[in-house]
Amino acid sequence: GRHLKNGEIFLHTLSVPQGNYYSYTYPDYPFINHHWGTGAVFYLMERAAGFVGLHIFFIAVSVATLGVFLALGIREGSFAGALLAAIIAVPLVASRAEVRPEAMSYLLAGVFLGIIWNYLEGNIGKRWLWILPALIVLWVNSHIYFPFGFVLIALGSGEAAYRWLAQKRRDARERLQALALVGAASGIAALANPAGIRGILYPVKIFNNYGYRLLENQSVWFLDRVIGYPPSLYFKILFAGLVAACVFYFVRVWQKKETFSPFLILLALGMSFLGLTAVRNFALFGMFAIALIAIFLRSVNAKKGFPAQYYAGLVLVAGCLFVSLFVINPAFWDRYKDGGWGIGLRAAGSHGFSGAADFFLRESIRGPLFNNYDIGGYLIYYLFPGERVFVDNRPEAYPASFFQDVYVPMQEREDKWQEESARFGFNAIIFYWRDLTPWAQAFLARRVADPLWVPVYADEAAIVFVRRDGPNQSVITSHEIPRSAFRMAPNL
Repeated sequence: GRHLKNGEIFLHTLSVPQGNYYSYTYPDYPFINHHWGTGAVFYLMERAAGFVGLHIFFIAVSVATLGVFLALGIREGSFAGALLAAIIAVPLVASRAEVRPEAMSYLLAGVFLGIIWNYLEGNIGKRWLWILPALIVLWVNSHIYFPFGFVLIALGSGEAAYRWLAQKRRDARERLQALALVGAASGIAALANPAGIRGILYPVKIFNNYGYRLLENQSVWFLDRVIGYPPSLYFKILFAGLVAACVFYFVRVWQKKETFSPFLILLALGMSFLGLTAVRNFALFGMFAIALIAIFLRSVNAKKGFPAQYYAGLVLVAGCLFVSLFVINPAFWDRYKDGGWGIGLRAAGSHGFSGAADFFLRESIRGPLFNNYDIGGYLIYYLFPGERVFVDNRPEAYPASFFQDVYVPMQEREDKWQEESARFGFNAIIFYWRDLTPWAQAFLARRVADPLWVPVYADEAAIVFVRRDGPNQSVITSHEIPRSAFRMAPNL
């Protein structure tokens, strides 16, 4: 929701929201909006075709991205390797299915990889490289992963230098010069963002101020120990496939049947590191793994004239693997039965998630409001500018001390809650009650038992409280939910 609001503000004011624009707690805290361009595109799609159209647009971008990596793998590598890797990667890519700006990074990374690799291989001329600076302008204003573009250009330059100096290839020097020139031009082009040089440097500084641990930034092994993260199964299988393909490639290099490529090896190592250290990179790893596995196995295609039965058998094996990993997976069917599949936004009511905001607006509930981290973007979309949020899901937009000394402690300790409630003067609470952090569940249990706070709305996602001695008395009269309607877990 916050991304749509960014797009709305930009297209109506031709300005990019900077600072902690949507929150009343730290409204002047410095924050660089690095994804405003995607927000504008999302907003235009939502205005033109609703959430259904926006969802279809996102699916189209995702499918196009898969097509870019798959086409590169098939053309430059092994058809069998590309197909098998893609079948395994699809569920992994689908683990990041939310409509988010990162989709633009996946697509642009695929385009960069395709242009640079095809140029190194002599399939295209250097004029194609000059698309990259233009794409950097788009990327730097769309998502914070734009440094991957520079990394790919640097890896391509390193590959050209290796071919020139180690392999004595005459054309490699010219390719190195062209890539270096395009890299410099891309660096200048990246300045075309609202924050200038600060916007370029922001990705390397963003984690300096993270005061809140995010699930998506945790490693595979950590989440397996804590909650058991279902997509990690697909990651481990694909990672094993990439390692096996890499070993096959090294054997071929040792046998002098393949030419060593630092570009491919460093890219495989880098993507593996990203996937292993943060599950938010699963989709990116999955896309790159398709192309890398296929290219590592490209000598499999050396024998021409495979019979049609070979491909039929390959498709059958891949189909069985897909069924066993994805369709039979209990998480797939649980989500289907829960109404979690469909196009667009769920309607209000049963299995609908606009209900809490609709209720807040319909009943003209007055703040200030307290909300938890997970629901911040939702509230920004529905309530801003009438109400600003206490917090939203941008750790970098708040001081680290805010999360460590205020936000978490006020949910863990009642004395801290009373202190901060008096300081901010909360009149309402909107809380995503599926927040599984231990402090969130303990906080909700205390609020339900607190006579000062009255639950007036609850659905399968959110719960709304208003203060009994505050300005929302009419809401209490009409909508108070008896405490007997709530059940507490024994440990709460």
